[in-house]
Amino acid sequence: MKPLKPFHFEVMWLGHDDFNRFINDSWSTQEVLETNLATLQQNIDKWHKSVFGFVEKKKTKLLARLKGIQNSKAYPFSFLCRLECQLQSELESLLRSEELKWF
Repeated sequence: MKPLKPFHFEVMWLGHDDFNRFINDSWSTQEVLETNLATLQQNIDKWHKSVFGFVEKKKTKLLARLKGIQNSKAYPFSFLCRLECQLQSELESLLRSEELKWF
């Protein structure tokens, strides 16, 4: 077993729906503590990269889509307004996660 790198807990993980599932799925009562911790760390590292990775890229993409909607000549139509609300919600969630990274 290779040595573990230092583990860094991210507060933003607590706000994500899948976090508890990763804890439960990574833990086995049949294994020793060291093995459980190593498995947990590997799973969380992969999960973190897939869920929270590329935050700046996601934020830039959301902002561009919002700007496109707001500049559209068809903007007042309800489907664009619903899409704008959905994108705003995604952006707010992303910004909250980004803010929690500093704690």
